[in-house]
Amino acid sequence: MDEKSRDPESIKHYTLELRELIDNDVVLSIQDINKLQKKYNISKSDLEKVENIALNHYQNAQENFVNGNWDNAFISIEEAIYKSPINIKILELYYNILNESSSFYGSEESNAKSLNLLLMRVKKVNKKLFKKLLKSKEKDKTNKKNFNFKKKYLFFLIVLIIPLPFFLTKKPENKVLTEYQRTTFLPPGEILVEIKPLRHTAQPVISVIESRISGTEDNFVYNLLFNVKSEKENITFLKGSIHWYDKKGSEIVTDEFESIKGNEYFLNELIPFSYMKNSHREFPSISKIVIEIKQIETLKGRERTEGKNIYTIFSGGFQDRIEVSENRFLITEGVTTNYLSLVLTVKNLQNKEISILNGDIEWIDDYNIVKSRININFISVKELPVKAKEKRVLFKTFEISEITDNYRINIKDMN
Repeated sequence: MDEKSRDPESIKHYTLELRELIDNDVVLSIQDINKLQKKYNISKSDLEKVENIALNHYQNAQENFVNGNWDNAFISIEEAIYKSPINIKILELYYNILNESSSFYGSEESNAKSLNLLLMRVKKVNKKLFKKLLKSKEKDKTNKKNFNFKKKYLFFLIVLIIPLPFFLTKKPENKVLTEYQRTTFLPPGEILVEIKPLRHTAQPVISVIESRISGTEDNFVYNLLFNVKSEKENITFLKGSIHWYDKKGSEIVTDEFESIKGNEYFLNELIPFSYMKNSHREFPSISKIVIEIKQIETLKGRERTEGKNIYTIFSGGFQDRIEVSENRFLITEGVTTNYLSLVLTVKNLQNKEISILNGDIEWIDDYNIVKSRININFISVKELPVKAKEKRVLFKTFEISEITDNYRINIKDMN
């Protein structure tokens, strides 16, 4: 695979054929994807751009999934699948979205075909994940059968028991319970997090910001926010796992996390991770969470050179609260679509943290007339907040259709 693409339309044709194959329910293997990449002479840089776009869609899908925005979650995860159909992380999230929405809305039959097709895709690329999802599917079936049996049994008991109190007691007042009153909400709880160290010359440091679980008796949301940095070497990639342990000390859940390959974090720059897991299942009994780094790739350690300040306007009225500078601006031009890879540094000038930062990148002409724009979530509510006086390096990749020589950033929302 070449470093640079010879044909500016190669990415366009590659992604169009991927979309067509997926729409026709073709189950693709790793070998199929490799052949397709060779067919269109997809370079390493091309592939990184496509993967970054897929991961952006994945992150949007994950955030919408956690918040229960099923429609938006489906739209984002399907776009991620179109760009990266054999990415295990994307396939697993797609399964969870399909499975959870089916249970929530009672649409198991309508989603059955999509779930089975997805399992076939997973089986083709990763047998271990396939077995895990299949086991989860069988467990869900068993739980549902047990639940239905309990409902029938409970109904039978009610029929037998109701007549006696009906004659012996006064008729109770009619009291309508709200949905909130019917549900038993459990207080949010902090979960202990242990760090499993990795022996490496980079000496990576993990800092946990939040580890909290909340929900009801039959569903829960767990949020884990942490960051990784090195004072010794520049980190270009790291991969690790998150392990859940119950009160008996048994491991009950294992999930993986990784940074986007090729994004270089310089000395002391924080690599933020936001891990969220929600389920419409029984509230779990957890004793601890263990974070483990398993793989790390580095370069010689050096400080990042200050980038140039970007012309920034504040339509939301947030002047003098942040500074945004550009560290890298790379556009790959095609016939109908351009790909923008952007590395920005956001500096928080306030004495309080920023948990939401949203705005537009606007391409303007010589008269400051906006010709095109794309919305960008610099920091979302489900990501690691930027602390007071702290800097955050952001890596973003977008599809863009029309650009000019000049651009600016318009900050619309900040909290």
